[in-house]
Amino acid sequence: MSSEKETTEKKVLVTKTYTVTVQHFEDGTQNMHRRNDGFNPLELIGVADFIALEVREQIMGRLKPDTIKREVIVS
Repeated sequence: MSSEKETTEKKVLVTKTYTVTVQHFEDGTQNMHRRNDGFNPLELIGVADFIALEVREQIMGRLKPDTIKREVIVS
């Protein structure tokens, strides 16, 4: 038995994206832009519910993510 991990390349069949952008203006107003690329309404409700549950669990300290990927965009 090999101690090295075997890596297999997976073929991506479909990519779905949901993006939320909120702009805060100096006069105190806000603008929200949402873009749905591929999710149907029930999938979107399920994903949003799962994210809300996961965030609550993290806040309460019951859940710690195994992997965290952060991306900082500097302009």
